[in-house]
Amino acid sequence: MTLRSKTLLTVGIVFLALIIILYIISQTLLMRSFARLEEQRTRQNVEQALNALSNDLLTLKSLTSDWASWDDTYAFVEDVNQDYIQTNLVDDTFTELRLNLMLFVNSSGQMVHGKAFDLQNEEEMTVPESLLSYLPPGGLLVSHSDPESIVRGIILLPENPMLIVSAPILTSEDEGPVRGALILGRYLDSSEIERLSGQTRLPLTIYRYDRSPAPGDFQTLVPFLSEEIPVLIRPLGKQSVAGYALMRDIYDKPVLLMRVDMPRDIYAQGQDTLAYFILSLLAVGAVLGVTALLFLDRQVLSRLTRLSRGVSSIGTSGDLSVRVPISGKDELSKLGVALNVMVETLERSSNMLKRKNELLDAQTKDLQSKAEELTAQRREVEKANQRKSEFMANMSHELRSPLNVIIGFAELMIDELSGKIDQEQKQCLNDILNSGQHLLSLVNDVLDLSRIESGKVELKSGKVALERLIASLTRTVMPILSPRKQSLDVDVESCLPLVYADEGNLAQVLLNLVDNASKFTPDEGKLKVEAVRVGDWCRVSVIDNGIGIKKEDQERIFEPFIRLEEPLVRERGGTGLGLTVVKQLIEKHGGRVWVESEYGRGSQFNFTLPLTNGDFRNPGEPGSEKEDTDC
Repeated sequence: MTLRSKTLLTVGIVFLALIIILYIISQTLLMRSFARLEEQRTRQNVEQALNALSNDLLTLKSLTSDWASWDDTYAFVEDVNQDYIQTNLVDDTFTELRLNLMLFVNSSGQMVHGKAFDLQNEEEMTVPESLLSYLPPGGLLVSHSDPESIVRGIILLPENPMLIVSAPILTSEDEGPVRGALILGRYLDSSEIERLSGQTRLPLTIYRYDRSPAPGDFQTLVPFLSEEIPVLIRPLGKQSVAGYALMRDIYDKPVLLMRVDMPRDIYAQGQDTLAYFILSLLAVGAVLGVTALLFLDRQVLSRLTRLSRGVSSIGTSGDLSVRVPISGKDELSKLGVALNVMVETLERSSNMLKRKNELLDAQTKDLQSKAEELTAQRREVEKANQRKSEFMANMSHELRSPLNVIIGFAELMIDELSGKIDQEQKQCLNDILNSGQHLLSLVNDVLDLSRIESGKVELKSGKVALERLIASLTRTVMPILSPRKQSLDVDVESCLPLVYADEGNLAQVLLNLVDNASKFTPDEGKLKVEAVRVGDWCRVSVIDNGIGIKKEDQERIFEPFIRLEEPLVRERGGTGLGLTVVKQLIEKHGGRVWVESEYGRGSQFNFTLPLTNGDFRNPGEPGSEKEDTDC
């Protein structure tokens, strides 16, 4: 694909992506704003309808209070005189006040007079039996303990919901005692709903909560309407949106659902605005895009094409004396100059490289001959090291026999088995015995190191219980620690699996580390052996509170024949090979060994060993490989 095609494709993709992004952003932000505005307007209309209904209740409350706080009513509820009925409770009263019900209840809770009126047919009718269930003695509508108490709200009757108000019957001066209750009611029937709809200029629909099945939209929204969410707004389609409200009766129970319908003119206006915006953006973007492409082609792409052809010509011919054409005074012309400079530099470098290659060929032949000589010398050194290790191993082996004889005879003479000796002779024999044992220890360490370096040490690895091995070590090192009054603590993690190691070599490693810790620890010091699980490995640590090791000496102590220049170390001696043997043996097991120490505050030597899979020491059988039932 050519650069021109790529540029055209890139500009097109960027333009399309910009349109999509702007559409998504505008759809999200603009339409969300129109949706919020639509929801706000619908919510206001629902609240307007609810307020209209509330105003009807307030008007009915005011009317009830006027009739209830009247001396004539106060007397009537007591004597039930016919003049009051014939004068006030006529049909015109119900028609003018739009009342369907007037009930007079005395202070005992008994209805002394009641009249129901059909406003549609303008004729008296019987008081609904269903209404009597709301008038039990002491009930909310008939009992007023306080002259200020007024009950108003909605009750749900089988024929229709009713707006109802109950007020205490008082004198014209609003004084008591309360002689009963006056109850006025107005059906919330289709004519009343139509009147409210005309008053608010809103299409209203009211559905009874106790009727089932409910219409589809009501049935879906009923679970979401509550005291916390009394109004919900839901689109009914692209053409209309509805607001829903829950209405409760005088006992605060849900009884009615109201729906207010509205055309989605705000939403439609938002869609039109968005469409005009996108079309305008497409038109402007297309004009700007074509203009930008033409300018880009003339000022950049065509010149880049000429530069590309020039560079390709040089690459194809291999002639570094050719130069690319240059025009203009901008970055592209600078690029042409830079390309020509680069070609010129390449030409000089190529000539220089040829000369250097010739020189390198000669040096390479010389280096090859020297490398062959170094390889031969390395092989000779390896053979010499092998012979040295074999010689030291043989010499150490040969030295052990006479040393054992010397030590044995010295012990026999000290025990006076060959005759009595005096104190001075015994002291001399003790010196011979100590020197012989020291020399034998040195020979043994040299022999061990030589055998490891010569590759003659073969591990006989198996499953080893560390707790049993460390317990055996504790008994072995007591003769070393007791004269120095040093203590040794052991802390092995419970349920520690068996380790996979050569038991004899592992015992030697532990003995060397404990002996080394003892030498670095003053009399009455404390030593400790720990063993814990770390993943699939076991970490064993030998810890002391001795003199510690300086930071610069911590790497050197694992080298052969290295001894620290400390008075305590010089006093107690040592071969300087113990830690070297430890390092070699642990590494042959696949583990590693390291030291953590702070000079003057003690040391901690650590090494790791691989664990076996799922084998535990049996507490009842030391050293057993049975699985610990408590683990």
